[in-house]
Amino acid sequence: SAQTVIQHNYFSDDSSIVIFIDDLALGTIIQNNIIDSPSPAISGYQFAFETQPNLVIRNNILHGNIQEINGAEIYNNIFLDNTGLAESDNNQVKNNVFTSASGESVDDLSDGNNLANNLFSVTQTDLFIGDLDLVDGDYVLEENSPAIGVGLSGIDAGVFGGISPYRISGLPSIPRIIELTTTGIGTTESGIKVTLKAISNH
Repeated sequence: SAQTVIQHNYFSDDSSIVIFIDDLALGTIIQNNIIDSPSPAISGYQFAFETQPNLVIRNNILHGNIQEINGAEIYNNIFLDNTGLAESDNNQVKNNVFTSASGESVDDLSDGNNLANNLFSVTQTDLFIGDLDLVDGDYVLEENSPAIGVGLSGIDAGVFGGISPYRISGLPSIPRIIELTTTGIGTTESGIKVTLKAISNH
C-alpha cells in the first residue's frame, strides 16, 4: 500500500523474499532495518518496466540483494555478504557501504543506475563491534568503522544512522540496570545502601 514506513525491524528468514514492493507502493520508506537473510532482502516485480514510485531505502543492513527494484533512492545502507543490486534499473545508489567490489555490487542485468560516493570492498570485520550478547547487537559500528560519517550529510551508514536510529532489541537509548543490591533496611540518618550495575544500550 502507499505511504508505508517499514522501520526498526530485525528480519531473519532464509527461505523467501523478505520485503516485496509492488508498483502500487507509492512513497514507501524502508529504513533502519536489519535484514539477516541470504534470500533477496527487498524485491519488486520480475518485469523490468515496473517502477516503484518514490521508494526510499535508507540506513538498512542487508545480507541479501535488492532485486528488481527500479527508480528508487538507495542510500546509507550497508550491504554484507557481497550483496548489492540485481536486475534493478534507474536507481540513485549513493553513500552506501558494500563488502563486494565495485564491479560486483550491481549485476550485469541492471541498467541506468547512478552510483555515487559509495564504499566498496569493505571488510565486514572492520565495520562492527560484533560482541554484544543480543541477536541484533552484532551491527553496532566499531569506533573506527569505515561506515562512520559516510552517509548523506555526514551521518553514519547502517541502522544506527539517520533521523530514526534502530534500537537494539527495542531497548531505550538510556542505560539499563542489570544488577541491583541493597541492604533493604535504612534509617533517616544513614539511608539505604544501594549498589547498581548498569550498561549503555548504544
